[in-house]
Amino acid sequence: MLRSAHVWLAAPTAFAAMIDVTKPGGTATRVGQGAPYLVAGKTGTAQVVGMKAGEKYDEKKVKERHRDHALFIAYAPADNPKVALAILVENGGHGGSTAGPIAREVFDFALLGKRPERRQKLGEEDGPGD
Repeated sequence: MLRSAHVWLAAPTAFAAMIDVTKPGGTATRVGQGAPYLVAGKTGTAQVVGMKAGEKYDEKKVKERHRDHALFIAYAPADNPKVALAILVENGGHGGSTAGPIAREVFDFALLGKRPERRQKLGEEDGPGD
């Protein structure tokens, strides 16, 4: 039977691992890169369609609506949490490269007041002279 004492004994290791995810070599390196605060997180993907045994997943060969969902859960500052979030991007692929940058923008705004840069919307084109 798992008791709360067991959870707390494992907690420092788990917390350190979540911080390592956002450091160089981690699956969400870009989230922590250059941040003036420490981020702890976990990346992931959720498979949308089943694959046959031995079949290899190739994102380019799968219809967009069947691509994996991108996941990222995180909190910051890791040493004194003020913001916790969970990001899911439907059919977005990989958590660190798709959901992670969104989390970084949320953290920068919530903790530093930094507004994200305006991005061009899908299907939106620059007008003449832009």
